[in-house]
Amino acid sequence: LSGGEAQRVKLARELGKRSTGRTIYLLDEPTTGLHFVDVKKLLEVLHGLVDLGNTVLVVEHNLDVIKTADWVIDLGPEGGAGGGRLVVAGPPETVADHPGSHTGRALRKVLPGFADSKPGAKSLRDAAAARHTAPAPFDASRPIVVRGASQHNLQNVDIELPRHQMSVFCGPSGSGKSSLAMDTLYAEGQRRYVESLSAYARQFLGQMPKPRVEHVSGLSPAIAIEQKTVGNTPRSTVGTVTEIYDYLRILFARLGQAYCPQCVLPIETQTTDQVVAKLLARQAQTRLLLLAPQEVEVGDSYTKLWDRLGAQGYRRVRIDGTTYTLDDVPEFDRRSRHQVEIVVDRVTVGSGTRKRFADSVEQALDLGRGWLRVAEVREDRPETDWPVESFSLHRACQNCGQSFEDLTPNHFSFNSALGWCSTCEGLGTQQGTDLTALVGDPRKSLGEGAVAAWPDPRSNPLFGRILNGISKASNLPLDVPFDRLDARHKRTVLFGCGDRWIDVEAREDAETKSAGGAFRIQYKGLYPALEDLGRLSYAFAQRLSTQVGEVPCLSCQGSRLRSDAAAVRFADRTLQELCELPLGECLEFLKKIKLKANEKKVAGDLLREVTGRMGFLVDVGLQYLTLSRTMPTLSGGESQRIRLAGQVGRSLTGVLYVLDEPTIGLHPRDNSRLLKALRQLRDLGNTVVLVEHDREVLDAADRLYDFGPGAGRFGGNIVGQGTPREVRSQEQSLTGKFLSGREQISIPTTRRMRPDALAKNEIPPGGGWLEVVGAALHNLRDAHLRIPLGTLTCVTGVSGSGKSSLVEDTLARAVARRLHGARENPGKFRELKGIERVNKVIIVDQQPLGTTPASNPATYTGVFELIRELYARLP
Repeated sequence: LSGGEAQRVKLARELGKRSTGRTIYLLDEPTTGLHFVDVKKLLEVLHGLVDLGNTVLVVEHNLDVIKTADWVIDLGPEGGAGGGRLVVAGPPETVADHPGSHTGRALRKVLPGFADSKPGAKSLRDAAAARHTAPAPFDASRPIVVRGASQHNLQNVDIELPRHQMSVFCGPSGSGKSSLAMDTLYAEGQRRYVESLSAYARQFLGQMPKPRVEHVSGLSPAIAIEQKTVGNTPRSTVGTVTEIYDYLRILFARLGQAYCPQCVLPIETQTTDQVVAKLLARQAQTRLLLLAPQEVEVGDSYTKLWDRLGAQGYRRVRIDGTTYTLDDVPEFDRRSRHQVEIVVDRVTVGSGTRKRFADSVEQALDLGRGWLRVAEVREDRPETDWPVESFSLHRACQNCGQSFEDLTPNHFSFNSALGWCSTCEGLGTQQGTDLTALVGDPRKSLGEGAVAAWPDPRSNPLFGRILNGISKASNLPLDVPFDRLDARHKRTVLFGCGDRWIDVEAREDAETKSAGGAFRIQYKGLYPALEDLGRLSYAFAQRLSTQVGEVPCLSCQGSRLRSDAAAVRFADRTLQELCELPLGECLEFLKKIKLKANEKKVAGDLLREVTGRMGFLVDVGLQYLTLSRTMPTLSGGESQRIRLAGQVGRSLTGVLYVLDEPTIGLHPRDNSRLLKALRQLRDLGNTVVLVEHDREVLDAADRLYDFGPGAGRFGGNIVGQGTPREVRSQEQSLTGKFLSGREQISIPTTRRMRPDALAKNEIPPGGGWLEVVGAALHNLRDAHLRIPLGTLTCVTGVSGSGKSSLVEDTLARAVARRLHGARENPGKFRELKGIERVNKVIIVDQQPLGTTPASNPATYTGVFELIRELYARLP
């Protein structure tokens, strides 16, 4: 079953149970796959539930549902980072009046009393103008001819499809649209293509069975773009499926600037001449010590090293920042590690010749095995505080000395052992304590109290001093939002500073005149502290167990990559930062990058390919997704539009494309973008066949085929065909009646809630409001959701605006946990109000009913038990 069918079977099962009158039903896009006449029946059922005293909350884009709702909550105004806010709430007329609501603009076309609600002559003219009129690159006179199609419930259907046009199959659910489009046209086109291959090649391809049809001619190679998840593994992401990530890997390997993961300093290789030039560029009369670092293992004797250096003619060594002559070197503890450097030469910039500089530098690099340290003599400081700069002939960090290998594109792949993080093996997640319980608001900085488990440093002076001490000791920024901290800084917060002692400075409070003395602490980190508390208190351990779940990998912070690859930057952004940007922002960022002439030769084509593919994804309304979004978390409609964008980008010609309801999950605002992509596909010289119910798509079709008149054995015939204007006037066409306005889904004359209900504190029919205060999951920004009980409430908004995060991941889980003890953790929120007025929650989602072939609607709804009992009682 499709997601929509599974959802309606679940709803039918719940309808068979006795209503309590205080139940809240939560439905996610229940009109998926429904024709106008089926939407009308569904609305009758939903309003019937409300008439019994229940509350129905629907997440929906369908304007027929929104216009009949008692209360509409519009989220937005945009998707992704631009959403997460409540734009407007009230009856549909209130939403339509709001100038900043995208849903309101769409509602004006269907609600009476608005200027946009006049008969859609303008939209028809626009659709007609957009229809295909340019000559096709191939012979369009020969249509695709189907004779005697009898697959499933098709009643010996004959049809001619014009080539290089956009044809739409419409009609009630179960009337045979998909049977002709997917199971006949696509199946036969695919089967014939596979048959044209050699027997050896065919054994590797799944061959589709021959459909029940007498004759098909004029077929092209067929590609189906269905509503199914492209990848089922967490390794499959939007970036990998669209191949954008593969291009970015090459881009970062060729043009990326490597950085040290610990020190966040650029990693560079230098020649001897470059080192000499840098030293000579310093201010004249600057005195320098040229030092060659030496490795001495802990426990080894230093005497042999001093004897060898004396034999080679060297007079001085520098140990832990202090210079000694070889005759006066004091005794050192061999059990501790010491920094030992040979003083190769003492030089002054501007005096002497370049030859002496070059010879000394070369000698020091030779003694230091490719490493040179230069100390600048400062008479006003002790020698241990003299500034020291490192130079290396290797790819290494100039600060900590860590060496790095040259990276290839495979090192940026989280699906390869060469590139993945060794802790999570490229998954980017692991089991751990949910950070939302510890970090109150990731948009706040540490100095603003982002960590809810800590005292607020602004109101607690003592903790403020401790936090400043930790910041100075570990270079932890206190003014950067928590969600923008580098991986190493987040690791410091979560896992502490090890066994290092941190100095907390003395400070006098200006208001209380009380002085706080200096002291030292060890900061162990949030996670170790929680672990210790869990061992000390059983009750606390029980509370922690409810917060355990899948969290970002603590080693790679969700980047999935090894540390050196994750630290590489291109245009001052890491690959993880780029992949976590919404596609719309990422596209703008990449378009602004100006490559130098030599960089264009290396990666100009790569950047063009990335921006081109990303542009197609934005064009089909997916600008709110990120490249790091895993495919199993996408809806069927989103997966379908990703595949559609990929096909437009490949620019194939002479292909038959079959699409199954591409507008599912799409807000009316984004329909025009989708239609633009479909027209592009058609104008390349392809034939496009859609199974669709959306009114705007039907108006934009080159040709409509209406199936019916009913569903199942009452359908399977074509009851109307022609242009949208012709179908409107055909009496037998059920779709034509709705398009022309002869049949329509009526708007209630009175609504259960008045427009001024909020202003007058009106009590809803159910006796009050169900409220979620301060929701902050994903892109939600302290959202306050108020649902009037005893009404049909519709939550809407553009794709990615936070509807599912608010309703399914926060409200539904919070209510289910409170009423039924569910174990799923809800998203972060401050307070749940009005729950005492509800005694049951029923969540009707689009998840499959069962995973076994034995599971069917009869067994799921319980009807089969009654049938078996009836047959058992027969004589």
